[in-house]
Amino acid sequence: MSIQAKKAMTRGVFSKPDPISASNYYKRAADAYKQCGENRLERLHRIASGDTQLGQDAYATAAAEYTRAAELAETSDETIQRKRQECYKLHLDAANAWQQMGEKGRAAESTVKAAFGLIMGEPTTSKIDNKALIEIEKSIELFVGDPLNKKSQYRRTGVSAYDNPNAVDQIEAQNEAKQLANQNIITDSYAHETLYKVGAELIKRRHYESALYAYGAGTASLEFEGYATVSLSRAYVSEAILTLAMGDTVAASKDFQNVHLQNTQYLSSRECALEEDLIRACNDMDSEALDDVRSRSGSHRAAMANLEPVIRELVGEIRVSGRVKKDKTVNNKAAVKGPSHAAPKTAVEKAVSSEIAAAIKPTPLSGKELEQDTAAGFDEMDDIMNQMGLGDDEEDDDDDDDIDLT
Repeated sequence: MSIQAKKAMTRGVFSKPDPISASNYYKRAADAYKQCGENRLERLHRIASGDTQLGQDAYATAAAEYTRAAELAETSDETIQRKRQECYKLHLDAANAWQQMGEKGRAAESTVKAAFGLIMGEPTTSKIDNKALIEIEKSIELFVGDPLNKKSQYRRTGVSAYDNPNAVDQIEAQNEAKQLANQNIITDSYAHETLYKVGAELIKRRHYESALYAYGAGTASLEFEGYATVSLSRAYVSEAILTLAMGDTVAASKDFQNVHLQNTQYLSSRECALEEDLIRACNDMDSEALDDVRSRSGSHRAAMANLEPVIRELVGEIRVSGRVKKDKTVNNKAAVKGPSHAAPKTAVEKAVSSEIAAAIKPTPLSGKELEQDTAAGFDEMDDIMNQMGLGDDEEDDDDDDDIDLT
């Protein structure tokens, strides 16, 4: 069939190339190689079929072929670097096909797959390199533009596609960018779910700022719809949990008061009560209250059960002060060794310690000075006792005269 496909694409004296027939031959050949378990040959024919379909404006079929080829590349016997590059390119080709068809949601989803293809094979707890993180955050903005994302300040890499630093009037430029973002926002039924999956993967790798950026995009998508209730409540409390895990209690309180409480439906939700108690416990630095909030037998167990597993796990790591550890495998031996194993002080530290010790060390007094200081102390105590009505300055001699000793 591949030979017939090549013939269909060959120009003759009385014939011209026929991409439609060629694409069908390539697809049939790919299906035949699939039955034989030939990964590489099937992948090559899927790519050829996608190219010919794309040339005939059959964008949906082309995108499906590219996506299937990317999946085959992921399970191939190629080296890990080769597999990453192939997955990245093929998913981007699929995104381009969806984009030309007008399917912005599917194009953004394929772009997300392309970005995560760059970290294929890495452990889920490992850090993401800068190149892959740039592509991931770029794919997040395809769903929701930064002008609509309240958490856009947590973006770690790159700049927004809606920024115009050369604009004369920045305020007018910001308004235009917001209008353009409103036109391009993706509100498909699965859009926020894809963003939350991206956020969950980022949380696993301890990229909390980028994860909050992804969750902010998902929340903006739900708010733009205007009719989401339960999903929006979970989004609000998830944002708060992420912010608390980052150790920023002030920002969590500000979002709770200025954004979350402005939603009337959220006020009566279980997620609102959970968020309020979490923020109060962290503000008061009350570890016991925090343990009660996240207890499995507590009053918030229903709200906790409805959270994403990765968010629920993150709740258990929140501390009343400070940030959740970015690396769970941190060696804490230095903290356990005690003062006898402390690091030696530098010359500057020794000088500062000497000055502090000299400042707090009491100055010895002579005998006369000690006597005067002691007398002054007793006088001060007598004055305090007299003000409280407990002094003995006024002696009642009449009471002593009335006592009959006989």
